[in-house]
Amino acid sequence: MRRAEKEFLEELKANPRQEKAYNNLSVLYRIRGDYLEATTLAKQALEIKPYYKEAYINSALAYLKTENYLSAESSLVSALALFPSFAELRFYLGLVYQKQGKSDQALREYMQLLSQRPETQHVEYNLGLI
Repeated sequence: MRRAEKEFLEELKANPRQEKAYNNLSVLYRIRGDYLEATTLAKQALEIKPYYKEAYINSALAYLKTENYLSAESSLVSALALFPSFAELRFYLGLVYQKQGKSDQALREYMQLLSQRPETQHVEYNLGLI
């Protein structure tokens, strides 16, 4: 991962407007457990490219890890407003609602996900926990 980090940093040095490099660094920092840096980098990617769904997901996952559910929810709701047909966002939003004890809202998101993509299997586990 150090090599990848170095490459992304070099890419940003050469071109500071590389949203993918910011998001890729964000993923690396999230995997390492540096969630604050991960969310900061994901936000930088979104400043450059506001319609970057992967950066919304990445920031939401980092917020989830720190149990900052309101920020995770906000990120995912914003992404859904931009990408209503991107079904995977509903899985993560359902998970955020579930973690907050908002079972009805979680169920709604999971059911919408299944109506968009019935083949989605990992949602069944979460439905069983509600």
